Amino acid sequence: MTTPNSFSGSAQATTLTGTGIGASDSTFTVASVSTWKETIGSNIGSYLGTSGNFVVTIDYGTSSEEKVLCSGPITSTTINVVTRGYDGATPGTGVPHSAGAVVVHTISTDVPYFANLGATVAAAALPKAGGTMTGAINMGSQALSNLATSTTTQDAATYGQVSAVQTTAYNVQLPSSTLKIYGTVPSTATPLKVIGWTAVITTANQTTTGTSVAIPYSFPNALMSVVGTFSNESSSAGAGSRCTIDTNNANNSFKLWVYNAAGSKVANGGTYQFSFVAVGY
Repeated sequence: MTTPNSFSGSAQATTLTGTGIGASDSTFTVASVSTWKETIGSNIGSYLGTSGNFVVTIDYGTSSEEKVLCSGPITSTTINVVTRGYDGATPGTGVPHSAGAVVVHTISTDVPYFANLGATVAAAALPKAGGTMTGAINMGSQALSNLATSTTTQDAATYGQVSAVQTTAYNVQLPSSTLKIYGTVPSTATPLKVIGWTAVITTANQTTTGTSVAIPYSFPNALMSVVGTFSNESSSAGAGSRCTIDTNNANNSFKLWVYNAAGSKVANGGTYQFSFVAVGY
């Protein structure tokens, strides 16, 4: 059965004229179709049938009521019949209706209202290809499947692309320059953090408290280990200088003592460029 898809929300009732309509007539004539114009869809203002077939009821509200599927567009008061007895048990079989019988544009009970919206419904839906969203989409915890590999900064990345970036980040090596690095290394228990940094220090009391070196990003819990070296060996420390480090159970600094090549602590007040890698959690 062909689905009607031409709809008018303001078509007024009319009547059969001439000899009415016989049981097998393929056309019938009505008194007026001046209000039979489409009010929904892409052909608003055009006569019924412009967007597709439509349904009328003859002898509306009587025992001989019959729905008829019609085609268009309407160009005169003569209406073309597609199917008689459209709502009957045996579609295609109609009954005679005399002149004067009331004819109204209607929708049969087996055709939902929205089936007649035609292009309006299509325009409100996003097409399978192309189209632009005007608002956010709530996926309701559902997955997007079979995404293409993204090629621009505004494209959604696939799981494979994200996994590749993650793998690269996990295997990153610290550069030999003074570039500062702050990243997260995963573990089975607590995430470890690794900080690479270069600081300029001035030695303090080398005999007792040592020199305090601040870590630029404080560890949430504790500093575990520090490995450091001098980027430039000053004349006060001399070639072959070294250091000892005490993490002191802190989370944002450590203690440093500087020694010369002979193994003696250098004098207070020496200035050094000191690079280190700190690990904590």
